Amino acid sequence: MARFDLHMHSRHSFDGIMAPSHIVGIARRRGLAGIAVSDHNTIAGGVDAAAANHDPNFVVIIGAEIQTEVGDILGLFLTREIASRHSLEVVADIHDQGGIAILPHPYAYHQNVTPELLQQLDGVEIYNGRDKRDYSAQTYADYANPYGLATVANSDAHLYWEIGRAYTELDLDRPDAAASE
Repeated sequence: MARFDLHMHSRHSFDGIMAPSHIVGIARRRGLAGIAVSDHNTIAGGVDAAAANHDPNFVVIIGAEIQTEVGDILGLFLTREIASRHSLEVVADIHDQGGIAILPHPYAYHQNVTPELLQQLDGVEIYNGRDKRDYSAQTYADYANPYGLATVANSDAHLYWEIGRAYTELDLDRPDAAASE
């Protein structure tokens, strides 16, 4: 199983201080197989982290945490900035880029998340390393099971010591459900 921390912020976020190159080094030393730098409303930190990564066995995913009218939406595997701040448009833009749209920290900073939006999402964060509560059971009941969303756990690191505090384990030998059938 490979460990990925798919939600963290660099100095390109209004509330971040970490240098993207240091993020990569620390994540590698902590045994992670990959990270997603997902700054608020920009891919700049992810782009810088990807450029700083010289290890072909370590994955850097370019992401962004986009503020919308209902709260944040995490986009992974992005190739360009997202201009819209309307939730459905943000998810559509993420998908147009071949990316994955995730609802981060679903019980913090979100309001009026509609079934229409949930049907468009790919995943939901069941655990956030910055939140002291374990809301995994509630998230499965409210979001993951009813809407068929994948689940992830992430650090949401804003400080170096938080990197890898929470992570998602992926079986890279079984890349999709069809491979297990």
